[in-house]
Amino acid sequence: VYEHEKQQLGERTNLISLGNLLDDMGEYEKGHRYFEKVLHELVADSPDISKCYEGLGSIVAHRGDYNSALALYNKALEQDLKTIPSNNPKIADDYNRIAVVYDETGRFELALQYYDSALKIYVSFYGEDHVKTSYAYNNIGVTLWKQKRYSRA
Repeated sequence: VYEHEKQQLGERTNLISLGNLLDDMGEYEKGHRYFEKVLHELVADSPDISKCYEGLGSIVAHRGDYNSALALYNKALEQDLKTIPSNNPKIADDYNRIAVVYDETGRFELALQYYDSALKIYVSFYGEDHVKTSYAYNNIGVTLWKQKRYSRA
């Protein structure tokens, strides 16, 4: 099964997955190296470019470098908008990552704008009764709560 999946996914996808795993394990330097390696091997229109930017953004966010994370997440969004429709849930995931950075840095109004953009796509694609939709509502509620806007939360 592993060999079959490896052939289906390809080496680059496996390296991206390994980079994500290393990020989850707190092995940021190693994860960073894998993402950079893959990024430099990709052709300009590869959908894996955004995955590398997402992984690199996650690593720098875990290190507390939110400005770099925001720049990388925006690069991922730009790349995705070149290759997939703007109403694709992957775009909503990009919006959500950007919103989290704004939220973490106290820029709540910007966070809410991006959370709302993600929510609209999730509702349109999945409907109201989906886990991603519920996460989007939760993120909006928590951000409103942080602003002490309890009646809207």
